[in-house]
Amino acid sequence: MNGGDENEAKKQLEIALEEASSLTGACRYKSAYEAYSKLRRMARREEDLYHYVLAVFYMMDSAANCLDSREHSERAIELIALLESEEQARKIDPNFSIDLYESLIYHFSSCAYENLADATGSLKGYNSEGLQDCISDGLNVCRTTGKLECVGCFREYSCDVHMSADDAQLAAYQCNLVLEEAKRFSNRGDRRWLAKRQLALLAILDGRGEEAIRLARESVELAKSKDVNFPERAGIRALCTLDEILTVCGRPRELHDDPISEQFSKKTGEAKLFETQVGLADALALTAAGKYDQAAAILTPLDREFSQKGVLSQWFEVRLRLVANSYLSNETELAERLSKQLESRANEASDWLTIRRLAAVQNEDLPTNPLCTFRVVRMGDAVPTASKPDSTASARDSVADESSSGEEDEYTAPDQTPLAAELETLGKQFAEIAQSSDLEDLSKIREQVLSYKADNIVDPTDAFRLLHMAAYTFTDPAAAQQIWNWANEVVSKFSDHSTALSLLADIGNRIRYAGDDEFSQSITRERVEPLIRKSLELSNVGPRSYMRAGDHFDAEGDRGEAERCYARGFRLQRSAGDIAVRLARVYRETDRPRDALYVLDLCLREGTEDPSVAWEAGVLAFSLQRYSVMHTYLEKFVQQAGPQPWVDYYHAIGHYEQQDYEAAIKAIDAEEQLLGQTATHLQLVQASILVRQGKSAEAESRIDEILKQPFHEVEFIAPGGLVELLERLRTALAATEHTKASELSKRMLRAGMATEDYFEVPGEDLAASNDLNFYRCLLKQPLDENWASEPDRMVDQENWTAYMAEWGVLAENEDQARDLALQWQHKCYHLPAEVVVAEQAGDNISGAPRVVWQGIRFDENDFIGLPDSDSSDE
Repeated sequence: MNGGDENEAKKQLEIALEEASSLTGACRYKSAYEAYSKLRRMARREEDLYHYVLAVFYMMDSAANCLDSREHSERAIELIALLESEEQARKIDPNFSIDLYESLIYHFSSCAYENLADATGSLKGYNSEGLQDCISDGLNVCRTTGKLECVGCFREYSCDVHMSADDAQLAAYQCNLVLEEAKRFSNRGDRRWLAKRQLALLAILDGRGEEAIRLARESVELAKSKDVNFPERAGIRALCTLDEILTVCGRPRELHDDPISEQFSKKTGEAKLFETQVGLADALALTAAGKYDQAAAILTPLDREFSQKGVLSQWFEVRLRLVANSYLSNETELAERLSKQLESRANEASDWLTIRRLAAVQNEDLPTNPLCTFRVVRMGDAVPTASKPDSTASARDSVADESSSGEEDEYTAPDQTPLAAELETLGKQFAEIAQSSDLEDLSKIREQVLSYKADNIVDPTDAFRLLHMAAYTFTDPAAAQQIWNWANEVVSKFSDHSTALSLLADIGNRIRYAGDDEFSQSITRERVEPLIRKSLELSNVGPRSYMRAGDHFDAEGDRGEAERCYARGFRLQRSAGDIAVRLARVYRETDRPRDALYVLDLCLREGTEDPSVAWEAGVLAFSLQRYSVMHTYLEKFVQQAGPQPWVDYYHAIGHYEQQDYEAAIKAIDAEEQLLGQTATHLQLVQASILVRQGKSAEAESRIDEILKQPFHEVEFIAPGGLVELLERLRTALAATEHTKASELSKRMLRAGMATEDYFEVPGEDLAASNDLNFYRCLLKQPLDENWASEPDRMVDQENWTAYMAEWGVLAENEDQARDLALQWQHKCYHLPAEVVVAEQAGDNISGAPRVVWQGIRFDENDFIGLPDSDSSDE
């Protein structure tokens, strides 16, 4: 193609893009989809990746607004494939520049994942299997691409997931995190209106009418913000929610008073999502007014359409309202038939909110309202007339909250069971022996447990308790077959109980993981997992069954399903410390530390007596530098567990960072007294405090002791913690221009522990350039017989014969980067090093040529390629 033809092609692509964009701006999404499809074909023909990606992105967006969730999902998958595989992208455009490709990755990757998550939730239900993975994968993409402001998009999605899981507290928490981002908006603009809308829905479902109206009005106002993208979309959604809340609260409607509603009241099919929301609001008002046939005329076609298309989340809402409309019109037989199908599909999708709302509609002791709230809507002390009380209604005003319900107690048998007295005695013996972990005594308990024949166990609670003790007394792989056979005989009598199947699966997993003999290997995942899944399909699934299911999926590497199970278990029992700790760990390991801390805090507020919750909360608060709450959590831990090592250590650092040096020195002295000896990590804290207090002589004495200590002889603390303590002391010394700062810095550098702050150079000392490149240089450092006694090596490095060290360098070219890296590496060991790899990882950077960080150091035998991380060793 010559230059003139290429320019004409570009011009035609831009014209097509402008035409499609104008349709999007007019909220004509069906037509826009067709226009973007045309643009996609043109871009493919012209081998233009930029316009092709734009076309796919806006096809995805248009499909979402047309409620075509399958197309929405397919286009999101296509976009992800293009952005994650250069090979795939070059099938579209063989000649695109890397700069263009990286720009497209930056701008569209997070959005593609968020749209895939939303489409999947729409199709399968927002709490269905695999949805939690979408959250963690999307958050990882946000961090990988550096678009941290897009984390808020996944907060919105997390709210949908938690709502579907019937966890109002976690859903509200996610909404409030979105509201906190008042100035850091993603490409989607200001989304606070949506968070307020979700909070309003949570309030009305819980029957808090006045609060729901207030929140909905705030959502309407926020939708008018200048930073809101597509204000028509935001406005109509906020108005519909307000209108529905006003209806069930017995207040006059306002939707059709606003001119914005006129556009979406016409059923053109151009904006199916918004037309549907207006239709649902109208149907709700008709039901509330007793015009049931007219309401059904709106709801029934939508119910049929969404069922056929498999748009499950939308179908759940429509079907719920159709069920309520049928009950209110006294079409009980129809309502029951509709309910049965809804309950089945909601259970399959684990949509616990739909199940709870359906139970409220079916509950004869509750007045039915057209929005299917699970609590009677109240305006102050009054109940609006939009609800129709049943003639048998009692004083109850809500369907049961499942947070306190669930399976039979597995630990304490009630007095009336046949084996209660015997198992109470055996249980006490088991509890005492379990604390001592005496294997011989545990085997004796196991023998007593197995002596109970299945024929003599007639009460499920007795069976649960025996199965539980059998699991925890399994310490000898030689007894595996005996326990497994016994457990199967017992469970065969109670196979309709979730707890029984869950405990059998737990025993199976313990056998799988404990031995490598032929029998243990015969208990495979394929034998155990069906038991887990079946246990979750039965009625009255309790928190501990969900916990065991989570443990299973976590051990199998299915972290998303583990999260879903832990989250449900925690929803059912907020005070279950072991479940809260597990859920928090999953959040922490998927880069959601704030979510993890919220879960632990919620568990503490619910009165857990498990001291590990307070401890985990304290340590997590420490890592988040939230020192005030850290002190509170650690004090709670001591109340529950008594004085323990490390508590005052964390208190001391917290007080130090809060510049309360007197409290810090008292805490570190208390830690030293409890430990019964001094230790390097305590000396480091003491020295930092003394430097800040200006007590130079005392500080210097401590520092001299520290500098004499070989790093590989430091006890009690991991290398990462040691780096933090050394950097804290180095910073204090540098701030006071102490003479020991240089000596400490050199030791940290030689040990591979220098932080980025060490390499910072004041701006006035830099011979600045605006055209530097960033390089990652990997060096090989040979070692000799002196290495084993080297005071600046770390623990477990004594047998190294060479190590690999990474450096981050700003330089004009690769040769300069190599020279700078070698110069700095020579300061770390006396033998000459060699550059193995020098890789350019950035360009057009302002500054002076210099090393900017010292990275990871590892044994040469572990080298498989340049590490992915471009950050310094922490």
